[in-house]
Amino acid sequence: MQRVAGRGGGGPDLAQDVGYARALALVRRGKFRESYAAQTAAGEAAERVGRPDLACSCWLEAACVAACAGEFERALGFIERGARLISGRPMVWFEVHILAARAYVLARLGRLEEAWTAAEHEAAAAERADTPGLCAAAEHDQGMIALWLGEHARAAELLAGALAHNASVSRPLARLARAEALARIERCDEAEEELRSVALEPVRPGDLPETLVPRMARVQGLIAAARGDTSVAGRRLDEAAVGWRRVLDRTRDGERYTSSFADLARPPVLGLVEPERELDRVLSELANLERTPVSSRSPRA
Repeated sequence: MQRVAGRGGGGPDLAQDVGYARALALVRRGKFRESYAAQTAAGEAAERVGRPDLACSCWLEAACVAACAGEFERALGFIERGARLISGRPMVWFEVHILAARAYVLARLGRLEEAWTAAEHEAAAAERADTPGLCAAAEHDQGMIALWLGEHARAAELLAGALAHNASVSRPLARLARAEALARIERCDEAEEELRSVALEPVRPGDLPETLVPRMARVQGLIAAARGDTSVAGRRLDEAAVGWRRVLDRTRDGERYTSSFADLARPPVLGLVEPERELDRVLSELANLERTPVSSRSPRA
C-alpha cells in the first residue's frame, strides 16, 4: 500500500481505495486509533469524487472503529458527518444504518432517551425502504435500547418480533437479551426457554462464541435471583465473572470486528464486546445480591 500511495497520480478514486485498505489493515491488527487518519482520508476522497455512498460507508465504519476503541464521542462525530452527507438524498439504506449507529452510541454515552428516539427514526426509515430485513433489524435495535432503558416487557416483545422476522443480527445474543428482559419481569419459565433456544442456534465467529458461556451464566443468575434463590444466583454470577476474566485475557478486538461485519453484514457499532464493562456489570450484580435482605433469600415456590 505504501508503494501504491507513493506513486502519485491516480486521482481521488485511488486515494479512497488506498485509504480504505490501509484503515482495514490497521483494524484487523487491532490498531483502531491508528486507523482514523486513513479512514478520514478515504471518506474525504470519496466526497471529492461525488460518491456519497462510499463516503458514508467510510464515516460509518470510522464510527464503528472509534466505538471499538471506546471513544464514543468521536464515534458520534463520525456518525453525524455521515448523516449530514446523506441528508436530503434518497439513500434510505445508509440512513437506516446511520440511525442504528446513532442509537447505539447514544445509548453507550448514557443518553438513553435520545437513543430511543434514534431507534424510532431508524424503524421509520426502514418502513420507508419497505425492506423486511431492515425492518427486522430495526425491531431488534429498538428491543436492545428498550432493555437498557429498563422497559423490559417492551424489550421482550420487540426482540421476539426481531427473532420471528429473522433479523440479520446475532440470534444467540438476541435470545440472551430477551431472556434477560424476561427474567427482569419474573417470567422465569419463558426466560429459561430462551436460554435453551440459545443452545440450538448455529454459532458463527460473528456471534462471539467465547462470550456465550459467561453471558448464559449471568442470565441463569438473574433467573435464579428473580426466583429468590440467591445461592444459585451467586454461583452463576461468579461463573460469569470468571468467564469474563478469561475473555479479557485473550481479547482480539480486530478479529472480532471483522468477523462480526462478515457474518452479519451490519456495522458492529458498539464494538464487538467490552469484557471490562461486562465484568463490572456482573460484579455489581453480585454486590447487589449480597445486599439482599436475608428474609427475601428463600427460593420462591
